[in-house]
Amino acid sequence: MGPNPFRINQRWIETPDGYAWAPVVQPVKNLPNLPLEELPDSSLGPGMWDEVSVPFVDLIQENPPARAPWLINRINSGMGPRWYYSQIAWVDGIKKDPDGQIWYRLNERYGYGDLFWGKAEALRPLTSQEQAPLSPEIENKRILVNITTQTLSCFEDELEVYFARVSTGALYNINWRPSRLLGDAAWGTSHLAKRCFTSPQRWLNCSRLGSASRWLDLTLCGKRCCNPFHLLAQQLRSAHLERLR
Repeated sequence: MGPNPFRINQRWIETPDGYAWAPVVQPVKNLPNLPLEELPDSSLGPGMWDEVSVPFVDLIQENPPARAPWLINRINSGMGPRWYYSQIAWVDGIKKDPDGQIWYRLNERYGYGDLFWGKAEALRPLTSQEQAPLSPEIENKRILVNITTQTLSCFEDELEVYFARVSTGALYNINWRPSRLLGDAAWGTSHLAKRCFTSPQRWLNCSRLGSASRWLDLTLCGKRCCNPFHLLAQQLRSAHLERLR
């Protein structure tokens, strides 16, 4: 173990078997669920938003070939599709195999179009309370991503209700300053033209950004329901409810 000059994050976690690089470690829980045999009705039709509630779940792709880059990379590395704790997907199908195992069909909806089947015990349906609007009396909600400091802040009016470090895909120069961004993201404050939230990668696809400052201003509408941005904001805040109190 030692410093790696090509990694900005030099944090390590001590384990009984040695040290692990912190960015590849995720705290998880193992909470299996009782499978459902019928899909509930929703405003989007029969289906439900589910969250992986175990350390990981191996999947079976229904519609090969792979489309998403993460999936292509896993298959090229000799591994099958796998999702990890806290990832979210839309469940739009249920089936039972000859052995009595119940499977959910997982549809990212806002991803690349890959469809998967996963064991139902690994997936927890999100409750209506978790999907309910956050602070509906507040209209002004914003997510600010500081590309220079690689941090994210969530605001209700001018009150910061959540803060976290992020990795937005910036490339750094020899002085560890962002030199440019991956993809078509750029410096600026912008209105939302297009953003995609996909559960396996947990990233926002940035596009059509203006210029003026080194902030990306993602304005959220407080009255949206069953929207990927709403679910993103919900997850950000619910993860730190105790801290907010």
